[in-house]
Amino acid sequence: MDVRLDEVNHHTQNAHARSEIHFCARFEQNQWARIYALNGSKQLVEESSTNQVVYVLALEGDAPDPKWRWWEQALDTIVQTVQPAPAMTHIELVVPSSRDADDVHFATYLGKHANWTSEFGDCLDFYLNPNRNGRSWRAVPVMAHGALSRLRKECNLHVHTPYGSAYRLFDYPFSVPPLRSLAWALSDEPNSNAHCASLVARCLKRGLPELYIPEPSAWYGPSTLFLELTRQTRLESYRERMKEMDTLKSLPESEEAAQAVDTLLRGSDDSVRALSAAECRSGVDHLCSKCVTASTISDVTMERIVQKQLAMALLRSSLIARAHRVAAAAEAEEEAETADENIPN
Repeated sequence: MDVRLDEVNHHTQNAHARSEIHFCARFEQNQWARIYALNGSKQLVEESSTNQVVYVLALEGDAPDPKWRWWEQALDTIVQTVQPAPAMTHIELVVPSSRDADDVHFATYLGKHANWTSEFGDCLDFYLNPNRNGRSWRAVPVMAHGALSRLRKECNLHVHTPYGSAYRLFDYPFSVPPLRSLAWALSDEPNSNAHCASLVARCLKRGLPELYIPEPSAWYGPSTLFLELTRQTRLESYRERMKEMDTLKSLPESEEAAQAVDTLLRGSDDSVRALSAAECRSGVDHLCSKCVTASTISDVTMERIVQKQLAMALLRSSLIARAHRVAAAAEAEEEAETADENIPN
């Protein structure tokens, strides 16, 4: 009898332990976030939420730059003509980082090799000059657990990937009918030739497979990939994820985010340089939420406006605010080294 009672007690204790584990497992991420917040661990909350969002930056098609060579203008015209609306002529990744020294743009351009750089096309002039591309960028979020670290690690495997061969028209024919039916035959391995859209699709498919991008990477052009990443059902799933990640923000935090948005969109370059990394992130997160909401209510006009605002905030945060912090850190380090050299032995 004693043995049986011991067995009963043992099974009862195991049952309690399993129920406790099950109870803990049922906590959703927003519940853990509130627990962390109540215990003063705000940094853990921020890491758990911001680590899940990366961005895709797309360039709307417009008149080719008259300074381009004739074949560059011809290729741009063909890319716009054969793609569905909205016609996009370029697409790249923006992968935020907690380190200012890390470039956040991963891209490839005609005649270049893929790399982490914001120097393609002359940097500020290429991205922000309103007379060039400054008014034509659109951005959409991509959400997955641990997306920042996972996608950055994947992109590192594709650094120096060559652009498509000119003899195959840079592989663009495989992204339109009828040759897109053969897109599966093109390699998806690192360092295999890729234009901008197939490179972005490849990195997303390999780094974040749960996104379920259904077609082979070479199947996508800039427009078709943009349309795939902005499907309403996909954005609706992001909206539910954001609800889970959401934490109760205080009034000062909400006002800070709104002020950061205003500065990133309408402030002078000097006022953008004055923003901290946390303020930039707060403003971008606020616009990301608006972008997801606009994409789920079937308001095409508002969706395009907010996507453009998100793109502008990302670009100014990266190319002006982050670049300023990097330069300031380098200057401070140089001054410290000079001061060390001047100290007498």
